[in-house]
Amino acid sequence: WKLSLLVSDDLEVLCGFIVAKVTKGTLSIAKLAVPAEFRGHGFGKLVMEQLMAAARKQGDVYEVCLSSLSTAVTFYQRLGFKAFKGMKFESGEDLVEGQVYMEKKLRPRRK
Repeated sequence: WKLSLLVSDDLEVLCGFIVAKVTKGTLSIAKLAVPAEFRGHGFGKLVMEQLMAAARKQGDVYEVCLSSLSTAVTFYQRLGFKAFKGMKFESGEDLVEGQVYMEKKLRPRRK
């Protein structure tokens, strides 16, 4: 997992962070957080767009997946993610009950 921080120019203020990894052609996002006082200013969108742009440049990343809080589903949908509600998973998978699994395709997989 890789932690990326969004901080002020003087490195004094944390404006947000994201935890993600690439495995088998999929960019998995474990956590995106923006402090309440900074929400609505585009910081979450900026972090997501920068991470997805870097993944596209890698060339071997085909989709992005995450497990969203129900209150953040609309945020991710505005970024092009599709929600898969009511999915059943094996107990060993990294999803939290009550959250919504979401995906966004970056490019078609090569055959």
